[in-house]
Amino acid sequence: MFGQLQNDILEYLNAVQKGNVVEINFAIRGGASCQGAELQRSQDGIHFTAIDFIPGVCGGSEYTEVYAFTDEQPFEYHTNHYRIELGGQGTSDIVAIHFVRLEEGYRIFPNPSSDWAVIRFDNTSVQPYTLQVYGPSGKLWERAADIQSSEIYMDLSSYSAGIYIFQLTSSAAPTITGRLIVQ
Repeated sequence: MFGQLQNDILEYLNAVQKGNVVEINFAIRGGASCQGAELQRSQDGIHFTAIDFIPGVCGGSEYTEVYAFTDEQPFEYHTNHYRIELGGQGTSDIVAIHFVRLEEGYRIFPNPSSDWAVIRFDNTSVQPYTLQVYGPSGKLWERAADIQSSEIYMDLSSYSAGIYIFQLTSSAAPTITGRLIVQ
């Protein structure tokens, strides 16, 4: 998502979950400047508080300058709204990201479930993963290849009640193994 200031000082603003933190990046267009940059966060998108600050002059060169913040304590299981107050230049548009704490490299919800479930895992580098789901008897129940997102929606309408084991494998990352309970 991108935010723009009134003077087009901000080239972009984005937020992405990486593991159990949120990384916020923004860039100031070449030739533009501001007096300090304050990162603000809100749970409701209305009431913001400052969570970090870069003092001094930001930008100013003829080249685009990139800045990064890490929010190590985002609101868990909520949408986090971020914006940048660029000293003397205004406030950016708001970018939002729903943060889910990843335990053991993944989070599955709801669990137990009967209709559907979502597996969320850290795939910020957009690596291809293969999902394999093993049924209560241990046999392969479902397989999906070339998954390149960090969320997998699972339709459980054809699943029988029981405990299923899933594995997410990639040649570029450790295997993630978890348990799904279908009621």
